[in-house]
Amino acid sequence: MSAVGGGRWLLAALLLLTLVAGAAFATNGRPDDGPAAPTEAELKRLEDRIDVAALERDGIFFARSSIEEERRCVELQLLNPSRANISFLREQYGPGLCPNRRPAGGYARASVGCGVPAPKRDAPVVTVPDVRGLPPHLAAKRLRATGLTACGTPPRPGRYDAANVLRVMSQCPRAGTRVRRPALFALASAGYLAGGFRFTERAGADEACG
Repeated sequence: MSAVGGGRWLLAALLLLTLVAGAAFATNGRPDDGPAAPTEAELKRLEDRIDVAALERDGIFFARSSIEEERRCVELQLLNPSRANISFLREQYGPGLCPNRRPAGGYARASVGCGVPAPKRDAPVVTVPDVRGLPPHLAAKRLRATGLTACGTPPRPGRYDAANVLRVMSQCPRAGTRVRRPALFALASAGYLAGGFRFTERAGADEACG
C-alpha cells in the first residue's frame, strides 16, 4: 500500500470514530451517564435499613445519620471511621452511603431552661463532690444524690454502647464548691474507641456553667 493510500485510510478511520462518538454524545448527553442517582424514597429506605444495634455489636458507632440531598446519599457521622469500618458498611448496605472520613466530634445531651426554682435563703448548703473520672451516668447519679439536678442527664449505656468508654473530664459546679439546693449541674466527658478515635459528650444543664 502506498503512503498516500495509507494516509487516506487512516483519515477515514478517524472520521468514522469521530462520527460514532458524536452520535453517542448527542443521544446520551455524554458518552456514559453512569448509574442514576438514588431517589429520595430509595435513600429513606436505605436509612431505615441501617441496624444501629447490630453495628454497635460489631464495634461501629455513629452519632447520627441524615439524607444528604445535594450528594444524594445517606450521610453517616461515624465516631470511629476506620478504613475497615467504612468498607464493611459499603459491603453491608451497598451504594448510597457516604460515611464521614473524619471522626464525628461527639454528641450532646445538654439542656437549657430546666425550670429549676431558685434556692431559698434558708435552703441546705451542700458541697459538690468530685465526679471526674467516673462514667457520666454514675457521675450524674452521685450529683443527684447530693441534691443537684439537671434535665437531659445521661442514661446508663447499653452493653454495646460507645458511651461505655466515656469518662467525665470536667464538671460544673466545680468539685468542692458549696451551693444551695436545688442547683443545676453539667458534665463534659471524653472517651477513646479502638483505633484511637476520640469522641466527647456534654450532658446536664448549660446554665450550671454560668
